[in-house]
Amino acid sequence: MSDIAKLKKNINLVFLIFLVLNLVAIAISATGSIRTLYLFAIIGGMAAIVSVFSLIRLSLAASTTMVGRAAMQGLWVNCSMALGYFLTAPSSYFASSAIVWGVGFIAGGVVFVVSIYMLIMVRRTTGVPLSI
Repeated sequence: MSDIAKLKKNINLVFLIFLVLNLVAIAISATGSIRTLYLFAIIGGMAAIVSVFSLIRLSLAASTTMVGRAAMQGLWVNCSMALGYFLTAPSSYFASSAIVWGVGFIAGGVVFVVSIYMLIMVRRTTGVPLSI
């Protein structure tokens, strides 16, 4: 199996994990305040939609550059949305319960770390720059 095929398989798995984490965060936020629900629905919804589109783009990618671009763009968006979970969940403005805060913190942290790691791996494997 070539490096690109392995990368494509791993990126698809990562986007599926991101999709599940975002949906779980949205579902858990329903137990918190209405502000938290709206925040998580917007952040998680955008990240989930980007994950789905990235999966579609990766399945249609024919060249190494196309795989790299699709992965980079999806990973950057998920990484930036994860910061929203990670940084805003503990805010007193949103008045989140401990479970919502914990899920937001864990989901955001996991997505952020995995996104950074995969961005570096995509850069090394495909040669696509880290910018979008």
